[in-house]
Amino acid sequence: MAIAKRACTSIAAISLLLCYSAVVSCEVTTGEATGEFNVSAANARANAINRGILDPTAKVFNVLQFGAKPGDKEDRHNIDSNHMAFVKAFEAACHHEGKARLVIPRGTFVLGPVTFMGPCNNTPLIVQIQGTIKAITDISEFPGQGEEWVNFQNINGLVVTGSGTFDGQGASCWKYRDTKNDNNVPGQRLPANIQFVEVSNAIVRGITSVNSKGFHYFITGCKNIRLYHLNIIAPDESPNTDGIHISQSDVVKIAKSYIGTGDDCVGMIRGSSNVSVKKVTCGPGHGI
Repeated sequence: MAIAKRACTSIAAISLLLCYSAVVSCEVTTGEATGEFNVSAANARANAINRGILDPTAKVFNVLQFGAKPGDKEDRHNIDSNHMAFVKAFEAACHHEGKARLVIPRGTFVLGPVTFMGPCNNTPLIVQIQGTIKAITDISEFPGQGEEWVNFQNINGLVVTGSGTFDGQGASCWKYRDTKNDNNVPGQRLPANIQFVEVSNAIVRGITSVNSKGFHYFITGCKNIRLYHLNIIAPDESPNTDGIHISQSDVVKIAKSYIGTGDDCVGMIRGSSNVSVKKVTCGPGHGI
């Protein structure tokens, strides 16, 4: 009986490995081994992860192992612990010599403003989000324009994927924005849920963003960033909650996503070039 169980376990493990190899076998031959970013390979890996097919050769950096505290209450100790855990886990994954996957597991994590800063040693760095990340509601803890809630900065080669959710809890502060003033007035633009600054060669896939305080995605100074199968949701009366706001960026592709917010579904501002929007359902919102 014990021998049969071991044999069954071995067959299952081999089958899973073969399944993974079939899905993303192109990675080894399309640039990853040489440290280059290959769009098809990275997208195949993101898709495989979302289907539960994981690369057994990638080292996993789970935020729980670095001290993250699940829970949905804005407890000061948990907020500080989560900030430290998320940053340390990212830095460890970013500086790992080899394939790395940063994991934010199922559960709820309350988090204040955080910046994930590159450059990183691996191409691409995988960030797998399975749980719900909730923003703190105290707007005074945000540093102001230029640094949003969750910031990815100076990274070449990044995949953010999973079934997880960024909840900006924007209803707590939308009332502070004067709808008669534009974004150039100090204090008017509230923090974005997710910001990409000087990020090149990136894929964002399957993520949900709800109730951002300001923009949901803010892409600036980036090149070759692709966003697929996103859900972006906020009430139609929420102020300045653009779904995807793009500036000073080249080659931005958005496809197969749902965007329903209180402002532009997609906004292309100065310096935007080679932007593609396909198969996007928009509404409520001000359009594209």
